[in-house]
Amino acid sequence: MSADVKIEGLDELGKKINALIAKADSAKVLAATEKAGETVADAMRAKVAVDDGGLKGSIAVKRARNRSKYRHEVRIGPRYPQGAHAHLVEFGTRARTTRPRGKKALAWEGGEHPVGATGSGTMPAMPFMRPAADESRDEVRRVFINELRRLLRP
Repeated sequence: MSADVKIEGLDELGKKINALIAKADSAKVLAATEKAGETVADAMRAKVAVDDGGLKGSIAVKRARNRSKYRHEVRIGPRYPQGAHAHLVEFGTRARTTRPRGKKALAWEGGEHPVGATGSGTMPAMPFMRPAADESRDEVRRVFINELRRLLRP
């Protein structure tokens, strides 16, 4: 699973960068984008509520497929399968009730008796993706611009 993060001002920045891209090597621009994306990924890893487990380790920066209007796009966020539950952590869950279908009761191995329904508690939202993206916005711009300057220096 990945989270799409939109940074406002990309269109204006995109126009300015497109002029640089025209004279730049596309691989260098993508490398600058990936390095800037690592800034957000690091912030996400720092904000994940649990230190162990697969969610933190699944956060990665991946080159996007060429479906976007932006040629040099990366996707940042948890990856499947270790990060498949990231949306549940980010947004939380509501109370759920499981009822039998076509039967009068539920039973499972180790259960004390059949029950008519079983419920699960709620899990509060513990956002880490959106806050990380919001808080690292200025740092992403700084890293991207510095990396472009470094890569495009004659």
